[in-house]
Amino acid sequence: MSVICIRDRKEVLEISYSDVKKYHGSVALMAVAVGYRTLQAAFAELYGEEVPNRKDISIMSGHAGPGFRDVFEFVTRALTRGVYTVNVEYPVAQHDPYRPQSYAYVISTADGKAVEAALRQDFLPSAFYEYLKKG
Repeated sequence: MSVICIRDRKEVLEISYSDVKKYHGSVALMAVAVGYRTLQAAFAELYGEEVPNRKDISIMSGHAGPGFRDVFEFVTRALTRGVYTVNVEYPVAQHDPYRPQSYAYVISTADGKAVEAALRQDFLPSAFYEYLKKG
């Protein structure tokens, strides 16, 4: 898995999946992996080969879980900077039959560009939601 490069002031950081995993722990690894890939895809779409600057990125997550929050925070510091929002009612990718929870994310730039990433309906098996329901 390739690294995510992100500019933090004058320094370019290379953040690997295992870096984020160490930060998060082992509670919600599916969410960490999906969030990591979401950022990779969003940055490729928004920036191409350019390295994004942390201070220019904001995130809306349709999922309130700690895995998504932690990967988005570790890479972009969006939560710390006050530009991370959660909207579990976001109308896209509402796949969980037991609770409102969107598996969609909107990554935005300071110049107004945005990309929406969403899990396909069949990405997670129905047993996954059964396990979540049981806690």
